[in-house]
Amino acid sequence: MNDYPALAFVSPLIVTADGKVMGGADRRGSRHNYVRRDSHPSQLVWMRRNRPGEGSARGEIAVPPNWGLRQPAAVFVLLGEGGETIQGAESDVTVIVEQSIPEPDHSAGHRNIFEFVRTLVRDGQTVKFWAMDGQAKPEYAGALQRMGVEVLSGALRPDLTQWLRQHRGSIGRVLVCRPDVADFYLERIRAACHAPLIYYGHDLHFVRMRMQAGVAEDRRLASAADAMERLERSIWQRADIALYPTAEEVEIVHSLCPDAVARQVQIFCFDDFPPREAMPAGTEVLFVAGFGHAPNVDAAVWFAAEVFPLIVAECPDARLVIAGSAPPPEVVALASATIAVRSWLSEAELTEAYAAARVAVVPLRFGAGLKLKAVEALRNGVPLVTSPVGAQGLPDLDDVAVVAETHAQLAAAVTDTLSLNDADWLARANRQVDYAAARFGRAAMLLSLQAAFEAAEARRG
Repeated sequence: MNDYPALAFVSPLIVTADGKVMGGADRRGSRHNYVRRDSHPSQLVWMRRNRPGEGSARGEIAVPPNWGLRQPAAVFVLLGEGGETIQGAESDVTVIVEQSIPEPDHSAGHRNIFEFVRTLVRDGQTVKFWAMDGQAKPEYAGALQRMGVEVLSGALRPDLTQWLRQHRGSIGRVLVCRPDVADFYLERIRAACHAPLIYYGHDLHFVRMRMQAGVAEDRRLASAADAMERLERSIWQRADIALYPTAEEVEIVHSLCPDAVARQVQIFCFDDFPPREAMPAGTEVLFVAGFGHAPNVDAAVWFAAEVFPLIVAECPDARLVIAGSAPPPEVVALASATIAVRSWLSEAELTEAYAAARVAVVPLRFGAGLKLKAVEALRNGVPLVTSPVGAQGLPDLDDVAVVAETHAQLAAAVTDTLSLNDADWLARANRQVDYAAARFGRAAMLLSLQAAFEAAEARRG
């Protein structure tokens, strides 16, 4: 109640001695394992305010004044007979179908989906999350449940088709992510409910795979890219609308499939954009990446071998910090007297790494879509040097950062940035902060999602 001033009451689960929830089924079921809005408190036990607070609720859940929350972490065991509890009705529900529950500290894709959910919930919308892999790690499922999201995963999850049919009257839309997930579920969802079906691809997979095949000169990967293109084309035609992070990807969809409806959606957001006030004292060059993604592994190995030695030749004090989740052996092996490899940084540790860096690099040789590492560098005010692949989806980036194509150009740009004086460094850093603030606020993400939902609803009729 201290976290949500607008709450009138908080009610626990009322559980009978045999493990049944009053007004519901087995307490282990997903209906009872997440914080949810409630219009009526339990008839047996509840906590209320003498004077309900005014204004909007803080935190993750938008709650109308004089409403309450059902808090499943609070359990009241009833040893006698009791009455039924009354649940608030849910409507216009957004169902998100993904490969797995988002682990935002692991990769940009997971962070993207987590921010989608958080933005919708903060707007007061009801969100349900279905994980294709069926896994429900407590720390990540719990983060969604504390927001008020029902997590449909784990050992007791229902069949998706049956669940959609049971709740079809309350479902406003279904957002399906990634090609393999969409290919498996699209027809099942269509058969179960009439809600608009929105496909979010994260990026154009076949474009990224084709670029990787060219870099690696891998014919087998090129063939797999062709197969992925056929799959993605079929998904565009089966969904009501396809969403991608960049305007370039949307243009490719329209050029390959003119009948498809596609639009750009904002995929990363931040709640604040603090200006930089001082240049850090060191000479650290920072590369942040999730190493479960092949382009990042290639970039780290290539930059350390081909680019960083040129930087050290001009700036002997330069130090490279490679930071990110799950670095494979070939990345761990890069550690040396001048290169540090740091894995599994917390949010606070990542903030400290950006604060200490003089330059951020995104030296990707292949990839597709918008890159969180580039956006984070902009938002944190760390002068950015990136390849054209790292600059994808960031229009006019070269007005505030350096986009360099060859290894020699990347090295020269990093060396020049390391040699900037305080005033020039701060001016460049804060131009980047302003660039990020104009494009990556939470309100802009919400407007982007709402526009996509409206377009899908219009398409569905």
